[in-house]
Amino acid sequence: MWYSAFLIKRTLEHVAMSPLIAMGYLYGCCTPFAKAYQKVLFFPFYHTGGAEAVHARVAKVWGGPDTLIIFTRKSTDNRYFTAFVQTNSTVLDYSKYTGTKWLYPVNIFFRGVLAARLAKAKPVLVFNGQCNFAYKLSPWLPKAIPQVELIHSFNSFSWIRLPYLAYYRKSICIAQVALQKHVQQYKNLGVPEELASKWTFISNGVPVPQEPTVKSAPNPLTVLWVGRNSEEKRLGVFEQLATQALHLPIQFICIGTEKPNTNNIQYIPTITQESALAKWYAKAHMLCITSSTEGFPMVVMEAAAHGCLILSTPVGDIPHRLQNEPFAYITQTIEPTSVIEEMVAQLQQWTTTSHLAPLHAQAYSFASNHFSLATFERNYTQLASEYKKN
Repeated sequence: MWYSAFLIKRTLEHVAMSPLIAMGYLYGCCTPFAKAYQKVLFFPFYHTGGAEAVHARVAKVWGGPDTLIIFTRKSTDNRYFTAFVQTNSTVLDYSKYTGTKWLYPVNIFFRGVLAARLAKAKPVLVFNGQCNFAYKLSPWLPKAIPQVELIHSFNSFSWIRLPYLAYYRKSICIAQVALQKHVQQYKNLGVPEELASKWTFISNGVPVPQEPTVKSAPNPLTVLWVGRNSEEKRLGVFEQLATQALHLPIQFICIGTEKPNTNNIQYIPTITQESALAKWYAKAHMLCITSSTEGFPMVVMEAAAHGCLILSTPVGDIPHRLQNEPFAYITQTIEPTSVIEEMVAQLQQWTTTSHLAPLHAQAYSFASNHFSLATFERNYTQLASEYKKN
């Protein structure tokens, strides 16, 4: 089956890399960590992003003097860096060694370095938060060190991780739809049943205000788009939507992109403070998701927690969780032209509705019941307790 081909590829790569790995391992043996760590967490970035927000919350649950956090790729901003530091963990940014494709031999060398250092430190848990470097490192760690991975959606990492499944004790997914796609992928590729049984689902969580947010009358209706300007987020679709809806009393606001304002969109640079972003959610009437792919976006949970209605494409777990909720509208397709037509029609309906307050209240109530940060923290605390030192 195809899964065997991935294993053969991994074996051939290991043979080719072994001299550099061995050199790195020798260097790592001579330069161990200054102290031992119970938990070691690998993340690619600390910049703005839903995945990074989740990683920061995992670090908050597991962080402390006995935790080491390692970043492996260069971040585009410092949005969550302080949040990681505030966990009282040791934070190391290795991106200058591991995150540059022009220095790929150095990346391989550092796999050996960290393999040696972690073998010496003997942590009770190595956690991979969707980090390419950590997948490539996993075969070189002692089998006695438990490794756990987190994957946010069915994406490129769903294929990158395939040769390394055997090295992980548990695979966490944040979205049920994505989890099922991985299960089907395993069946299609002939992944052994014992590896397929490692999946577990842990939903993300966000802080929910103690009291619902009181929204102003929707005149104009304020629509937010929040996120980084990446290909899958499709900011261009949101911009086209704003153009097509010029005849409606709507204020479109894009947070996370630095551009000159237009006659239909106000652009606001990345907001790094959670409290400042919460104020925008509190002012807004609605969140718009135009993505082509997602797991279950943090921004949906954050917006709903502040009473925002949700207007979204049918991506990830959004239809699975929100399809029948009156405060949400999910388009029938992700095809841009159809998405814009459907969203304009729904915006037309919402702008002519004088009673949006009940919908805002339903969004808040749903978030309180389903997106609790306390549940998220409890699940990760319980997971870590499975790997305590004897």
